[in-house]
Amino acid sequence: MTAVATLAPMTLGHRIRLKAPPPPGSEDVLTPAALAFVAELDSAFAGRRCELLVARCDRHERVAAGWTPDFDPATAHIRDDPGWQVRPAFSSNGARRWRLDLEDSVSPTCSNLMHAQAELLDASASSQTRDSGRAGSAEVVVRPRGWHMVDKCVLVDGRPVSAAILDFGLAVFHGAANQSARVGLPQFCLPKLEGHLEARLWNDVFVAAQQMLGIPRGTIRATVLIETIFAAFEMEEILYELREHADGLGAGYNDYLFSLVKTFGALGPDYVLPDRRSLTSDAPFLQAFAKLLDDTRRQRGAYGSTAFDAPEGKAPEPAPVRLAPARVPARDLLSVARTAGHVSEQGVRDNVALALRYIDAWLRGHGTVMVDGRTEDVSAAELARCQVWQWMRYRTPTVEGTRVDREMVARLIDEETAALRHEPDTQAEAARTVLEAVAMSPDLPPFLTTWAYSRRLVQSPTETHPC
Repeated sequence: MTAVATLAPMTLGHRIRLKAPPPPGSEDVLTPAALAFVAELDSAFAGRRCELLVARCDRHERVAAGWTPDFDPATAHIRDDPGWQVRPAFSSNGARRWRLDLEDSVSPTCSNLMHAQAELLDASASSQTRDSGRAGSAEVVVRPRGWHMVDKCVLVDGRPVSAAILDFGLAVFHGAANQSARVGLPQFCLPKLEGHLEARLWNDVFVAAQQMLGIPRGTIRATVLIETIFAAFEMEEILYELREHADGLGAGYNDYLFSLVKTFGALGPDYVLPDRRSLTSDAPFLQAFAKLLDDTRRQRGAYGSTAFDAPEGKAPEPAPVRLAPARVPARDLLSVARTAGHVSEQGVRDNVALALRYIDAWLRGHGTVMVDGRTEDVSAAELARCQVWQWMRYRTPTVEGTRVDREMVARLIDEETAALRHEPDTQAEAARTVLEAVAMSPDLPPFLTTWAYSRRLVQSPTETHPC
């Protein structure tokens, strides 16, 4: 794609380019001032973001070499100190919540993302005419993309902008411009953190943004989603880093399971999970996670929902009750082998069908897909394709007496692709190519979205970061 739109140099010498004409309706979103704000934020933190992504890769390599995650002795003083809590949350006064998920429920085309930001801008502007403290008014919650993603449609100093900073920067800039700082800014929901240093980066981004916008420190508020196995061991440290900006703590069911399979999938059959649909919160390792999450919330004053519910989907609960510091043995979080259930041929087919149909929808610009009467997003597709990869790697036996091998998976992909071809407006062959790459390769790609984003969605030869 040829660069066709170039803006004037930024205040501190940063230059931003759009790799395609701005989508219709985005004129009020992609203003020179908003893009300048994004460029300054991205330039200030690009180096640290890359260092943290390298650290992710190093951590995964340590696991592959036999290291088992545990609670870090170096941060024990944070966990052992009962005296600190997050800053008290703003009162919602019974307000409804309007959620904008740019992470798991959006196919990240430039058009989709700018349309979503334009909707957010419209919601922000219209709320000025309402009494924001009145019961029934809407609060806006924005879930930006994770640190692992870049946006190749927007270049800062010649490199793709951090997707997280682009999503956050546009939302907070226009929110601060259009509404009162106290009640008008969107709240944020931070996905896929892998540790407290990534939370510290978000906190520093928040501080810098508030300074640049001239709004009080602590105005920006965020809920943290614990969606990775590494973050599970650092819940308290993550809240500690964000304590002046943190409101809530919650978890994503599919994302957490996806992280576990992705992280430990190559370490042996002890980490093999049963059919996706048979996994329930009764599994011992999920019960341990839920206890640690709930204890941490209440000890540290973080609002939110119970484990595996989207925390922005419920009104804040009553003030948390202080408990003794959370204590869950590390081994309990990793007790996957104690999970009841089995792998079935239908379970393998279900995963192939879900992953294929989601990828097809995603390539066509849709962030969710209806499968068997359920609306699924990318987190379910990620879990599905990782399970297929893991079952195939260990030739996992099925309850019917067969084994999940390459031949079975290839046959199921053939059959599900043939069925998909009969539906209107599909990209069945492209979806098949992506699924084969992200579920049948010898090495498991960390994210199907980063793999497919470069090769299929924006047709850019430049790779996104592998971790």
